[in-house]
Amino acid sequence: MDIRFKERLRHPAVRITLITLGLAVFVVAIWQLPWWLDEKHLAAATPGSAAVVTGMRTALVAVGAGIIAALGLYYTDRNLKHSRAVLEHTQASSTEQAELTRASLAVTERTAQKQAELSAEQQVNERYVKAIELLSSERITSRLGGLYALERIMRDSAKDHDTVVQVLAAFVRQFAVAPDSPTETKQRRPPADIQAAMSILGHRPTRKENFDIDLRHAYLRGCELKDCNFASADFSGANLEDTHLTKVDLSQAIFQDAEFSDSYWDEVKLQWAYLSGARVRGTYAYSRINLSHAQAGHTDWSGSKFHEGVNFKEAYLYKARFLDCEGLSSAIALEAEDLEGATFSEPLASDPQVTARTASSD
Repeated sequence: MDIRFKERLRHPAVRITLITLGLAVFVVAIWQLPWWLDEKHLAAATPGSAAVVTGMRTALVAVGAGIIAALGLYYTDRNLKHSRAVLEHTQASSTEQAELTRASLAVTERTAQKQAELSAEQQVNERYVKAIELLSSERITSRLGGLYALERIMRDSAKDHDTVVQVLAAFVRQFAVAPDSPTETKQRRPPADIQAAMSILGHRPTRKENFDIDLRHAYLRGCELKDCNFASADFSGANLEDTHLTKVDLSQAIFQDAEFSDSYWDEVKLQWAYLSGARVRGTYAYSRINLSHAQAGHTDWSGSKFHEGVNFKEAYLYKARFLDCEGLSSAIALEAEDLEGATFSEPLASDPQVTARTASSD
């Protein structure tokens, strides 16, 4: 069928005209069709001819009704298909719009998140710079403010954890120095900022660190540490006299040539620690001290008191001194891996098993 003809048929006026003509033809057919078909026999008005006319008209009405019903079904099906197509198109458009909206929201969220991260990082940098400025102040209160600001940064930003820890350790090394006056040395306790820095370091968040805390040669006399973690820290040459250590983890820490005399220990872990040459004279240990696997050669424990004993299992005590110590027994001493050259007071000094282990191989 010609396209132009189809377009004309879609025009409302043309459709109304065709429907009107069809109805007119149908009415005329009902009225005159019997006579058109058999005018000769129907000319006489008889009961038989009347019945034929009535039957033919009834048949025409039935045919017309069927045609109308068929047209109704046709247009209903057509409208249904059209509605389904419109619905599918609407759904497709809605889905596409939803995808575009989701994509736009995702981009917006990423942009906002990135902006928030940049803003947070900028704030951290500003706080860090301000904290460093406070650390260089001559006033101890300002330095304390800087230390606590760094602690907050360390807890809030895992990315800055290592930097803050190393800055705090450097602060301790720089300011925790021995006084010039011998009198001041005996009486001095650590300044508030040094005590605060050590506490912050000891209570730092548990995160993976690719370095060991460097506190070499720090003067920490009288420092008090509780529930602290200094595992693997380097205290070589540090002064830890008269310190009070409670529940402190010092496992694998280094204390070569460190000074621990007159300290007070309670639940201190020193497994695998390196204490070669350390002086631990007069230390009072309230609870059992764990020195298993420790490298404690040439250490001096003279005058120390181990209230609940000490664990020397597989420790290396080459030429260590345990003169006038309390709380030691031969069973404790013999747990050590190496006792060669170690010295004990009585009764351990005359114990045959201990003597055999301490005898020099020279």
